[in-house]
Amino acid sequence: ELINNYGNLPLEISFDISKFITIAKKDGILSPLELDHIALDIINSRKIFEYFKKVDENKFPLLKAYSRKLNDESFIYNNIKKCIADDLSIKSTASNELLNIRNNITKIEKNIREHSLSLINQYKDYLTDNTISIRNDHFVLPVKSTYKNIIPGIIHDVSSTGSTIFIEPNSLVMLSNQLYVLKCEEKEEINRILKSLTSMVANEENQLLTNNKIIAQLDFISSKAI
Repeated sequence: ELINNYGNLPLEISFDISKFITIAKKDGILSPLELDHIALDIINSRKIFEYFKKVDENKFPLLKAYSRKLNDESFIYNNIKKCIADDLSIKSTASNELLNIRNNITKIEKNIREHSLSLINQYKDYLTDNTISIRNDHFVLPVKSTYKNIIPGIIHDVSSTGSTIFIEPNSLVMLSNQLYVLKCEEKEEINRILKSLTSMVANEENQLLTNNKIIAQLDFISSKAI
């Protein structure tokens, strides 16, 4: 009767989040996907709560009472969505520090590309291809093997035929080192952000697990009715 009068319960996909809570309580770090599953559960809880608010107060008292046990964890949802994009990447706006780091990465990469293009123009007669290549996360020039001693730098790779040597010119090494340091700082900041979100989840252990169990039970009851 409830479904006939008010439509199906607004139940999206829900996961057993108890294993995620266990990780959080053991000082682990939840992945963006795991945090996204928790966010989905929170939004499910809110939709179900709002659904039952529209139901006549004199009807279905047991189900309405059950829905009132759902906890509002919107602040966790908002924090997760502030940091994690729909594609599960970490948003640059997740923290000022991450935004600064990524801006610096963009600047260094631009400098590397511009300098690489000038090197390609300078050594074009010694290259097998006039394009920038990347080997082992380093920007390199594809140098003809017969001219490998002409361009001073670090050898990162050799083509399968041996005809091309991939050399990182010495003038690019310093820029590449700066980029490497920034990439490490980026990883550290992302871990810090995920750790902070995980701590929020751990602090709301009981509320989140209660919601998860209620969602599962209502899904079960709804499925039987349908």
